[in-house]
Formats: sequence, structure tokens, C-alpha cells
Amino acid sequence: MLCTDVLSRGIDVDNIDWVVQFDVPKQTSFTITNNLQSFRKIGKSLMLCTDVLSRGIDVDNIDWVVQFDVPKQTSWFVHRAGRSARCGKVGNNVLFLTPEETAYIEFIEKYEKVSLTEMKVDLKEDDGAEQIRQQIIKMASKEREILECGTRAFMSFVESYVRHDCNVVCSSKDLDVVGYGHAYGLLRLPRMKEFHHSDLSDFKRSDLNTSEIPYKNAEKEKRRQEKLLLLKTENKELKKASRPQKRKLGARQTPQKDSAKKRRHSETKENMDDFVSDFSLLKKLKKGRLKKKEYDELMADNSAVSDVQNK
Repeated sequence: MLCTDVLSRGIDVDNIDWVVQFDVPKQTSFTITNNLQSFRKIGKSLMLCTDVLSRGIDVDNIDWVVQFDVPKQTSWFVHRAGRSARCGKVGNNVLFLTPEETAYIEFIEKYEKVSLTEMKVDLKEDDGAEQIRQQIIKMASKEREILECGTRAFMSFVESYVRHDCNVVCSSKDLDVVGYGHAYGLLRLPRMKEFHHSDLSDFKRSDLNTSEIPYKNAEKEKRRQEKLLLLKTENKELKKASRPQKRKLGARQTPQKDSAKKRRHSETKENMDDFVSDFSLLKKLKKGRLKKKEYDELMADNSAVSDVQNK
């Protein structure tokens, strides 16, 4: 979702004429059929899809299957790769691995009986990668849809990574959280228990106040602003009601400051509550218990609450 949103807003892919998003749970059968037909007809095209496409749907003459991340189950690696080289034809498959994931090669060769060969490729220079990251950040700084989409994609990736069946060789403790955060073009890293104790000091955090980033959709932004105003009013009333009463002599009591330990505990609890709430919605969406529209509205509610709490 993040990829198609970003590409549709002006970042070009060299030598690619057309990009399609294939997302079965969110698309009608008519849309799926049209997308597949268009993908088959256009010569240089790129399809962005999940593991849903790794079984049951055949598309002839796929030259390359690119696996951006390690599959959740080792058997899925074979199914992913099998989308190319159909019916005895020749095809290619490439899997991106970080230096911390090299043990996965031996793991997949042992349990899936496949042979992998290291591929030497010309990588984009750091300056070029940073240029693309800045383009994504620029978009996310203007459109809340991009901001939230990138954050949800990152959270979904981390959740999938920590639950795959080969976490012995690809431990979540070794996950380059900062590197992936940059790769997803995040302005800020979301609060997640998976890397609560990780060193995130190298992350290039934006100084922009994310609570001020509006939705491009005017109706969604209007609802968000109304909820923000309502929450601010409720918070003011709550603070007013919790003020200590004046003493008999008229002197206002000085509230005792919480200890640093209590403050940290309170912040940690709030962070965990935010994470559990957002992730619960994401799971319901994936299982089909929530519609996309309902999910967006609930996420907007959570976003508004978070914005008020962070101010």
C-alpha cells in the first residue's frame, strides 16, 4: 500500500511502464481480473503483492520474483519463487537479505532442499537512497495518509518478522530497526514493545510536529479536527477538576511531583496501550472483521487521541 501510494505521487521506477497493487482482501473480483489482464498485456510492468498471490493464481511469463523480506514460513519461499518459471519455462527469483540474515541461506537449503547463489548487483549509492527517502518524507510531511500508511506498513513488517518460523537464525533482536525505519521513510519510529530496549539513537527523527500534518481528504481532516477539539476540551475540563482545592487560608496547595520512576512507568503504559490498540485494529482488518473504511476511521480516532496526548 505504501509503495503504490508513493509511486502514484511522483517517484518513478526506472524502466517500468506500469505498477499495479494486488491486494485480494481489499479488491473486488472485477478489479482483480482487470489488474491481472493489464499486468499480462503490458510488457514492462511491476506487481506489488502479498503472499496471497503465491498460490492458486497463475500468470505466464513472469521474468523475476523479488522477495523484499524473509517469508513468514520457509515453505512460502518456494511458493513465492514458483510464480516464475511456470510450465517448464525459465524464471528468476531474488531474495533480499541483510548481513544479520545470512544464516537463513543455510536454513532454507536444509529444510526446503533448494540451492541459493549469492548475486552481485550494483547498489544505489547512499546519496541516491537518501534522496528517495527524502522524497517520501516530503510526501508524508504534507499528507497524513502517507504518514499513517508508512507507519502501519512498518509495524506490520515488524510483527510479521518476529513471528516467522525461522527466528532462530533471523532473530528479531538483530533486526536493523533504524535501517528499516529509514527505508520506510518514517518521520518518527512508532512505539513498539519489540524494540523497546533497542538503541534507536541513529534514527533521523523529523523535527516536524506530526500532529499538525493534515489528511489530504478534506472530510477525514474535518472529522480529525473535530475530534482533536473535543479531546482538548475534555482534557481541559479534566485538568480543571483535578486541581487541588485551596486551603482554608486561601493558599493553593503545591501538588507533589511524581517520582521519575512513576513518570517512566506511566509513559510506558501509555505507549503500550497505544500499540495494543493500533495493532488490535490491524489484526481485525487482516482477518476481515473490519472494513477498510471502518479501520481508517478508528485509526483516525487513535491518531487524534495520540496527537492530544503528545502536546
